[in-house]
Amino acid sequence: MADSCWVPGYIGDSIILGILDTGIDSSHPALSGKVIKWRDFINNLPYPYDDHGHGTAGAGVICGGDGFGPFTDDIGVAPGVKLVVAKMFASSGVPYVDPIYGLQWMASLKADSGFNIRAINNAWGGNITTHFWEVCNTLKALEILPVFSIGNSGPNPSTTCSPGNYPLVLGLGATNFSDSIANFSSRGPAPDSIPWNNSVYWYRADWNLIKPDLTAPGVSVRTSWTNHQYSILNGTSFATAHATGAIAILCEKNPVLPIEEIYNILLDNTDHPAQGAPYPNNNYGWGRLNVWKALQAVIGVEEQEIKFVTNDFVLPTIVRGPLYLPQHARVTVFDISGRKVVPPYLAPGVYFIETDEKIIQKIIVLK
Repeated sequence: MADSCWVPGYIGDSIILGILDTGIDSSHPALSGKVIKWRDFINNLPYPYDDHGHGTAGAGVICGGDGFGPFTDDIGVAPGVKLVVAKMFASSGVPYVDPIYGLQWMASLKADSGFNIRAINNAWGGNITTHFWEVCNTLKALEILPVFSIGNSGPNPSTTCSPGNYPLVLGLGATNFSDSIANFSSRGPAPDSIPWNNSVYWYRADWNLIKPDLTAPGVSVRTSWTNHQYSILNGTSFATAHATGAIAILCEKNPVLPIEEIYNILLDNTDHPAQGAPYPNNNYGWGRLNVWKALQAVIGVEEQEIKFVTNDFVLPTIVRGPLYLPQHARVTVFDISGRKVVPPYLAPGVYFIETDEKIIQKIIVLK
């Protein structure tokens, strides 16, 4: 259903998402040009790579391809996304470094460095623990929605893993092609203990320990793999990636959409396969992800008038002087030869200014 969102132009364009995983093969044709920030917590290498494959696979589901562009092998939900990637897992798939450091790094990128990360894809989890509680609460305060897999330990009840079973995060289970819950997908409820059962942490009053929050495709998912290959994979990891990509679609329509609204829009606009009724429940959560339906529920940002206040115009609309924006706006800058220049790397010179109607959280100041 993601390609239905592309028709009106919503591809997650320039929305920044984080990934904590085994890395990423950024040279894969489906992922070319998508990584804007990288950190290797395992081997401290300065360039993106993936010596396992899991991270590349998740990235492919999130944003692989270019939508309706010339690339013909589209595999991702939101092909316009930009990625911040932390390699937290070694080639064996083991996190030799505590993943909490990757979450803290991404929090600092938003708080201190201006990277407007809207969600973080976390296709991992473990035993019941509150170890990640405070950092997830910090991410929530920074308007970053942590998205976690609920685990592959089904079908018995009470098999969810942490942090996916936190009320602070969006926890994903997996469905198959017939919209039945995957046998391996972990089942709720979340632990009936402190702090889970403290409603101050809940995004909605009726949460009441229900996990997963929702489900998405996680069986026979075709996606990218290392060495420019493709693979067909199973797991709640790939359901998680579907939801993370969907968040970017919603945020393109309204870039200042609060994460609490994102969470509730996704849950309130799911599909309800008959075999899973009644909803919500601890198999499907609130239902199966429907990004197109969720997109219709997002109130977009109205177009605002933007005026250039300067007396020095030379055709073709070369503007010299201050640009006053009535509120936040995205600004695209081109140099004199027509090449796109990405702020803040602006050398002195003459620039063409192009604005659009979409509001973002930070003003780009041109000096």
